[in-house]
Formats: sequence, structure tokens, C-alpha cells
Amino acid sequence: MKRAVSIVLILVLVAGGVLFLKSKREEVASLPLPVAPSIAVKSVEPKMMHIEATRSFMGRYYSELHPKISTKISASVKRIYVKEGDSVKRGDPLVLLDDSELTAAVEGQRASVKAITLTIESMRSSLDSIRSDYLYAKDVYERNLALYEAQALAKEKLEQSKVAMELKKAKLDSSKKSIEAKEEELKAAKAQLASKESLLSYAFIKAPIDGVVGRIFLKEGDVVMPGKPIADLLGLKKRVDFNFPVRMKEIKPGSRVYVASRAEEISKILPQGDKALATARVELGSALPLPENSSVAIKFVIGSANGLAVPVDAILERDGKNYIFEKVDGVFKPKKVKIEIKNKSFAIITPSPNHPVAVGSDDKLSRLFLLTVNRGKTDG
Repeated sequence: MKRAVSIVLILVLVAGGVLFLKSKREEVASLPLPVAPSIAVKSVEPKMMHIEATRSFMGRYYSELHPKISTKISASVKRIYVKEGDSVKRGDPLVLLDDSELTAAVEGQRASVKAITLTIESMRSSLDSIRSDYLYAKDVYERNLALYEAQALAKEKLEQSKVAMELKKAKLDSSKKSIEAKEEELKAAKAQLASKESLLSYAFIKAPIDGVVGRIFLKEGDVVMPGKPIADLLGLKKRVDFNFPVRMKEIKPGSRVYVASRAEEISKILPQGDKALATARVELGSALPLPENSSVAIKFVIGSANGLAVPVDAILERDGKNYIFEKVDGVFKPKKVKIEIKNKSFAIITPSPNHPVAVGSDDKLSRLFLLTVNRGKTDG
């Protein structure tokens, strides 16, 4: 009896399991088929472009000539003719210093020169008289010598005339030396006068070059000392220097660069560098709207090319290879390509694309890549 009951229970359980599996199959069969995941990307047409590849550097913008205006005298600032930012031509007045003390010193030195000159003229006038006295005494001595040799004159008279002649000669020589000393004194006085007159010229300061007034360090009434800067003057011709790795041999005179987005050429490579860096100089054709000694962006043109270009966000880099996704018959298909040249926005690739290409984030292109690969496997 118990055995019969067990067999019945087993049969009931088996029948229930079969019915459960049948109902589950029916539920699964009634479910909708899975839909392929949707990836939202847009497509663009490749277009012919000229692309330049560049490398960025930072340069220093400054004036070729930038003298600091100063003076060689100590004086107070009497007048300033310019303001910061004013344009000036060479020879235009910049600053006038109080030159009253220096003017008085120059006038005093001129008076000294005049006095010494008059003294020399007087001494030369006296010299003519002294020379005449000497020549007369010489004639007397020579006449007495002839008489003495003819035994017509006593030796004592001869000696007296000789002494008189020698005294006159000594006086003449002394007068000549005094005049020579005065002439040297006059030279020194004239040199001092020239020096003071030269210093006087520094009281009226003019622009040494065409340019723009930079910073003015003093104001009217201030005392300026010799060599102390009064103002900066910035020349009109501008240049930019930038450092680059010595190994970059392609950077050389004549190479194209963009300075603040303006096309220029490298003028020279300076002979001195800093460690592993060399310095390139760009002489600008005109000024930039930048302050003196500003930092400025430099883009060195590595290369350029013409060809069909696609946006850089149309290219997927995967496992060291580059892919684009061409839209063929409404379906995106991956295509392996080589980047010939690119900038920050576009790239020229080979082989050239023949259809619109997908554009999207790297994440979207990666998912599109996986989807197209899986689709290919399924279709296979």
C-alpha cells in the first residue's frame, strides 16, 4: 500500500514539472525580440583642406632698442615734456633739468679761460721786449769780444758785457717757460670748460631714437642723480625670442612660425643657449598689441599638406591603430586609416574616405567599433 502511494506521488511531481517547463517556454516565446543598442552619432562629409601641424612654445616679446633715459649730472627735474605711452621722434624733448648751478659754473670757467688768455697775451708782449734786451746785450758782448781780441778793450769790460748778456738770456728763457706753463694751464682750463659745457647738454634730454615712452620714474621737482633712470624708451622695431630643444634641428632661420596667430619667419638662431635649449629670434614686421616683455604664444610649423580631411573626433585610436567609420548604405563601417598630418581640429588621412564619416566622443566611437565588429561576426 505504501509503495503504491509513493509511486503516485512521484508521477504527480513529474507531471507538475513538465507542465511548469511548458508554461515557462510559452512565456519566453511570447517575449519581444531584443533590440540592438542605439548609439547616437552624427556624420560629416570629408572636405579638401590645407592643414599645418604645429608645436607650441612660449616666447618673450620686447623692443630691439629699449634705452633707459638717464643723465650725467645731479639736478632737480624742472620739466617733463612727455607722458607714458607718448610716441616720440628722435631729437624730441623729453626732460629739462635745472641747470642754473651748472650754468654758473660754466660761466665761471669761461671767465677763467679768458683771464688766462689775457695773461698769456701780456706775457708774450713782454717777451718781445725781453728778447730785444737780450739781442742788444748779445751784440754788445760780441762787439766787446772783437775789441778784446784786438787788444782794444780791457778784459774786465768784456766780462761785464758777458754777464749782462747771460742775465738777459736767463730772463728770456724764464719768460718762455712761464708762457709755456700758462699755455698748459689754458689747455687744462679749456678742457674743464668743454667738460662742463658737455655736462650742461645733459640738462636738456632728448629722445635718442624713434619710439614710445614707457615708464617714467620721476616727477617734476624730484632730484635725479647721475646714472639714475628717468624714463624708459621703447623702440618701434619689435622682436620675439623663444627657447626650444637643441635636438629640434628643423627649427632654423627661415622656418615659419605663428606669433600670436600672425605668420612670421625665424630670423636667426642665437649663438648662446641655456643647457639643452637653444634660442630662436623672430624679428617682427610690426608691433603686437602687447606690453613690453610680455609672454607670447609661438607655434612652429612642423609640416603642412593638402588633402581630404576629417574632424579629429572622427578618428578612433585602438591598439595602436586608427579607424574611421564610413556611412555606407545607412550603416557605419569601420575603416583602418593612417594619419598623414593633423592639427587640433582636423586630420588628413589615407586612404582617403569615400563616404560620410561618423563623428563623436571616444566613448561613442569605441562602442560603435564593438557593435560593428559584433555585427560582422553575426553576419558571418
